Amino acid sequence: MVSLHSPLHGRRLPLAYDRSVRRVDKDGHLFVDKCTLSSAIVSQYYGWEIPDGESLGFTRDRLYRLYRDADALRTAAPSLNGKPILMDHTAITAQTHPHQKVVGAVGSDVRFENPNLAGSLSFWAPEAIEAIQSGRMRSVSAGYRYRAVKAAGSHNGERYDGIMTSIHFNHLALVEAPRVPDAVIGDSLPTMDMKKMADSLENLISERMTFLKNPSGVNANDFNEAWLAKLDEALTGEQQDDTRAMDGRRMSGAGWRSGPERLSGVLAPLSRIKVLG
Repeated sequence: MVSLHSPLHGRRLPLAYDRSVRRVDKDGHLFVDKCTLSSAIVSQYYGWEIPDGESLGFTRDRLYRLYRDADALRTAAPSLNGKPILMDHTAITAQTHPHQKVVGAVGSDVRFENPNLAGSLSFWAPEAIEAIQSGRMRSVSAGYRYRAVKAAGSHNGERYDGIMTSIHFNHLALVEAPRVPDAVIGDSLPTMDMKKMADSLENLISERMTFLKNPSGVNANDFNEAWLAKLDEALTGEQQDDTRAMDGRRMSGAGWRSGPERLSGVLAPLSRIKVLG
């Protein structure tokens, strides 16, 4: 059996397309009010990834399906409170603390909400905040010790070859690729009325098509500026100030459709939309 001193094994998770909310304070620090940190699901691992895998009968180069036990996650929840968030996986202790890799911390509110382990996060380092805000790195991966039990069974219709028990968390890492699909860093957009937004976009598209078919002497630049301000408002839920809304995408020359650089102003707000589960 594997002791709790066995090597750490990271489990990648997307940081929230659930209904988590992120915010930036006046000092530029990023806070995630709620994020899925782990989940009681079945995931695939190679035999060499499993602690003491060979002695348990797991073949080194074969893929196995392990169930992350719900009771084990519930019991382990307090061990993730206050743990550091790193830019990559590194097993750490107080004596071997990698100061240069620490970019934030897990909150003190980690709890089990079946089937997920959830909690708040804070990020302090600019490289981590930029990676999250740009979408380049929006997943977390938990580093933890566990004991593997070789036992066949099924969970929610998915078969497994073994069970993870005696979980104890060591850190959280910021990563690009998720292993558990429900943990993605959230935006404030989930609070929007999606039905209202859809109706607004439909009306705006109709308004634009009508203008393109019959400009009726309306100045194209004036129409585009007003229309883009309304588009931005529909996508973000924020009313635009006419004195600044168009500063980053003011158009000139032949008009809105004259080149890709002009499309960037229209497409930029679309990057704020996230698929909501």
